[in-house]
Amino acid sequence: MNRSLGHNGLSGSIPKELGNLKDLIMLSIGSNNFSGFLPPELGNLPKLELIYIDSSGVSGEIPSTFANLQRVRDFFASDTPITGKIPDFIGNWTKLQNLRFQGNSLEGPIPSTFSKLTSLVSLRISDLSNVSSSLDFIREMKNLTDLVLRNALISGSIPSSIGEYPSLERLDLSFNNLTGQIPSPLFNMTNLTSLFLGNNRLSGTLPDQKSEKLQIIDLTYNEISGSFPSWIKSGLQLNLVANNFTFDSSNNSIFEGLNCLQRNFPCNRDTPLYEGPWYQRSCQCLGKTSGSTNCMAKNILGEESTEKKMDCHSQMGNSVFETTVGYLVVM
Repeated sequence: MNRSLGHNGLSGSIPKELGNLKDLIMLSIGSNNFSGFLPPELGNLPKLELIYIDSSGVSGEIPSTFANLQRVRDFFASDTPITGKIPDFIGNWTKLQNLRFQGNSLEGPIPSTFSKLTSLVSLRISDLSNVSSSLDFIREMKNLTDLVLRNALISGSIPSSIGEYPSLERLDLSFNNLTGQIPSPLFNMTNLTSLFLGNNRLSGTLPDQKSEKLQIIDLTYNEISGSFPSWIKSGLQLNLVANNFTFDSSNNSIFEGLNCLQRNFPCNRDTPLYEGPWYQRSCQCLGKTSGSTNCMAKNILGEESTEKKMDCHSQMGNSVFETTVGYLVVM
């Protein structure tokens, strides 16, 4: 038995009587305007496999009775104001394939019991608060195709074993506190197409080789240094802003102006990140040091029209262009 109430603009509380539908397999109440909590009675549905409460409006903590649900394969709970810690018992949902907690008010850490979720194909957890986690819990998740742990208070290093995930297509670990060098195997995975590691504290140099499939790479706001490997070429969507790369006569013409958006550029040293004046100063500095008026693409941060935000808004040679999400991309 399936019950889909999604996309209906429904309001009010979720009736606890749904807990009497013992043969219910799918419960879909997403994209509504419900209020109140998830009824604990929903934990009495022994056959429930698919739960979609994303953008439903429900709030409060996930009921402890959900520990009784042992057949859950999909649990989508993004963009609804659920609170509290991520329950440990979710790690016992060993049939779980897709889990999404994004845009909630949940607290970390990500439970260590998640290490038992070896059937996961897609895991998306973002915007956690309070307590940090490491990446130890993903060690045996070798079936993942989609791993998004964005702004999830992840600390420590990226394990080199992540390069052994044969099906992984998208990896987003941005806006965390990751340190150390990016493992070389990460750039040579069989199916990885998109890699987002921006806004961490990663260091070291880029590897000498990269898979042809990996075409979208965001490494902004890290501490990566050294020169550019030969695989950086035209057609690759690559964001390198705010690192410590070395520019010389061999590569400065290829990435014209990108040097003024590095941490180690003279005018940017000891300047706080994320501030509008940092970019403004880069524009001014580039004009002083190179005599050029080309400095950056429109709307780097995707916040508002750059014509309104700053005077310096012409393109930086062939190095950058404006995308729909405001990324600065090296071409």
